[in-house]
Amino acid sequence: MQWRYEVTCLTMEGHSKLVILQAVRRSLRGTAAEIMRNLGNQITVDKLLSRLDVTFGNVLSTEQLFQEFYSARQRPDESISGWAGRLEALLTQLREQGSLNPAASQDMLRSKFWSGLGSDSNRMSSRHKFDAGASYEELVKYVRKIDFEVRSLETTKSKKSSVQQMTSDQTVLKRLDDLCNMFGDFKKSISEIKDRLEVLEKPNVLSQDKSPVLGEGKRPKYRKKLAILCNRCGRRGHAQKNCYAKIHADGTPLNAKAPSNQDVE
Repeated sequence: MQWRYEVTCLTMEGHSKLVILQAVRRSLRGTAAEIMRNLGNQITVDKLLSRLDVTFGNVLSTEQLFQEFYSARQRPDESISGWAGRLEALLTQLREQGSLNPAASQDMLRSKFWSGLGSDSNRMSSRHKFDAGASYEELVKYVRKIDFEVRSLETTKSKKSSVQQMTSDQTVLKRLDDLCNMFGDFKKSISEIKDRLEVLEKPNVLSQDKSPVLGEGKRPKYRKKLAILCNRCGRRGHAQKNCYAKIHADGTPLNAKAPSNQDVE
C-alpha cells in the first residue's frame, strides 16, 4: 500500500510516465520485479499497477472489511499509534473500494478507536474526552499522553521493585554468610572438643610408672626399705643405727638404748 501511494503521488506531481516507470522498475524486487519483466518492454504504469493489484492487492470484500474493522481490538503488544494506524488502514481500503463516505469515516474512527482500546484504564481515563465530543485526532493524542504516563509510572515501580529485590537478595546473602561463619566456628569447636577427648582417652603413662609392680622399672621407696635388714634386731625396714627395738626378732631382750656409731663399728 505504501508503494502504491508513492506512485500515486508521483503521478499527481506531474512527472512523466516514462520517469515514473523507470522509478518503479528500480524499486521493485522479488516477485514484483518478475511480474514486471513478464509484462514486456511496452508496459505502462497503469497496466503495471493493475497487474500488481491482482497479485498483491486487497482481496477482501466490502462486507469482510467492515467486519474486520468492527471486530478489531488493540493487541496487548500494540501501541496506541499502531492501533490507530491499523484502523485507518482498514478505512482507507474501504474508501478505495468506494464503499465509505469520507465524512462518516472520522466518526467511525473516533468511536472504534476508543471502544477498541485494550487497556481499561486508558479507556476510563479518556471517557470524559470521548463523551465531550473530542475529535479523532484529539482523542488519539490524549490517550497517547495517558498511556505514556501510565507506562512511565509502571517503569518507575518496576525499578523500585528491582532495587528492593536486590536489597532483599543482598540481605539474604549476608545472612547466609553469617550462618556459614557460625557453622565454621561451631565445627572448629567440635574439633577441639574431639581432640581433648582423644587426649583424655589415652592411657596415663605416668600413673603406670608409679604402679608398685615388682620387676618393672624402678622400685618404690618402701620396697627399698624392705630390702634393708637391721643387724641389731634382725628386722627389715631400717638400719641398725636407727634401731630402737627392745626385743630381738627371736625374742631375746635388747638394751633399751640404741647402739651408737661406735658400737656399730
